[in-house]
Amino acid sequence: MKYILIFFIVILIVGMVFLMLGYQNYGQALDEKIPSTEEVRPKQIDIPLKTPSSEDIVEADPLAAYHEGNELIDEFDGEELNSLYWNKMDREKNYNNELQAYRPENAYVEDGFLYLTAQEQNGKYISGLVSTQNKIEFLYGSVEVRLKHPEGKSFFPAVWLLPTNNHSFPEIDIFEVVGHNPNTIYFVHHYYQNGQKEKSVGVAEIEDYSDFHIYRFEWTPNSLAWFLDGDMVHSTTVFVPDKPMYLIMNFAVGGIWPGDPNEETRFPSSVVIDYVRFIPFNTQNDQKEYKIE
Repeated sequence: MKYILIFFIVILIVGMVFLMLGYQNYGQALDEKIPSTEEVRPKQIDIPLKTPSSEDIVEADPLAAYHEGNELIDEFDGEELNSLYWNKMDREKNYNNELQAYRPENAYVEDGFLYLTAQEQNGKYISGLVSTQNKIEFLYGSVEVRLKHPEGKSFFPAVWLLPTNNHSFPEIDIFEVVGHNPNTIYFVHHYYQNGQKEKSVGVAEIEDYSDFHIYRFEWTPNSLAWFLDGDMVHSTTVFVPDKPMYLIMNFAVGGIWPGDPNEETRFPSSVVIDYVRFIPFNTQNDQKEYKIE
């Protein structure tokens, strides 16, 4: 009996030893199968971040630099008119008894110039008009245009501003001329006062209409001023517009003021524009009023 008890005790001890060794091996197997926290954590991949360049910004907003206060100039160096800045008019309807219809093909870029060309076609007249409506619209600042224009009865080219709210007043004529008097240039501010149409008019003479001349208009909260080849030729402080406007350049034919073409009116004829420059208003530097002594 004594020996039997000793035998069972030995068997129990041996069983416990084998059982402990089995648990240890099982734990090692689990350690091998279960990944560590380092293994579970995703590897970090360094992705370089691209800093937008000035070219990227301009591509996103072609007028970003202008909106930030820098001047914008179009020198018409491309093969086509820049559609980011300009619209071409396609219209039959005329105003002021004008005779022309406007066609997109009559406003075109060639050899670094913008041409607005008037033509006679099957007894009718077609011409060109471009504008910055819904593209370049501004409140205060300067506009400068270098151009030359033709002589001829009925010709009526103009560079002018209209409000962005589609109203016809105020209207600012930066440059206006009638073809039968090609050396006399008009600078006009049209506005309403007490329900009546009013205008402020400046007139200046140029020596040779067939040469290029620079027409500049400066607009501040207090005044309007017109310049011809660097010299101020007209200014006003009356009813200065305080709403955004856009630019129009057109070559009309006929109408109440210039009259109809005659046998000496040459077709086709063109207004030739070298460049247009827009200079934003700077509140620190442009707090000035103009006055011609």
